[in-house]
Amino acid sequence: MKIENLNVQYENNIVFKNFFIEFDEEKTTGIIGKSGCGKTTLLKEIAKSAKQQKIRLSFVFQEHRLIENISVIENVALPLKNIFTKNESYEKARFFLSETGIAEKANEKAKNLSGGEKQRVSLCRALAFPSKILLLDEAFQSLDTKTKEKVILFTKKVLENKKRTVIFVTHDINEAKILCDKIINLEEETKKS
Repeated sequence: MKIENLNVQYENNIVFKNFFIEFDEEKTTGIIGKSGCGKTTLLKEIAKSAKQQKIRLSFVFQEHRLIENISVIENVALPLKNIFTKNESYEKARFFLSETGIAEKANEKAKNLSGGEKQRVSLCRALAFPSKILLLDEAFQSLDTKTKEKVILFTKKVLENKKRTVIFVTHDINEAKILCDKIINLEEETKKS
């Protein structure tokens, strides 16, 4: 998967100029770099490109984009209903909620969850959806150490069983080392362009 001739500018700040980057298909690429170097912007451009090409994509944003007034299980099952039967959708949703330690909150409204719980629901929704590309933007940031370890290992297992192209933005090099096949420093990449 390639991003070519990417140009992004916010007022006087040039984020990308004629930028090129290539990602290995069905591998997990970690993207690191200091705040403000364009990591999230790059993910959004990848999402835009995938949408234009009609490629199935899942995205875990930094902020939780759940539907607050419906249940946790509904949030995970909702996109699945476009592909699977209602029963299969709920079955898959329950599996992912269980594996990330949040099954007991399945019938809670999303608005009643803590930040870390919402983070896990967002991740469940993205992992459960059979996308070709998975974008993770600081996907484990609001989890405590023990939960984070468990969830990262589960994510790794899911990705080993069902291959997809994953781009994972993180500030935590240890998360990247566990999950990624390759790690790119975005600041260094932009200097090459």
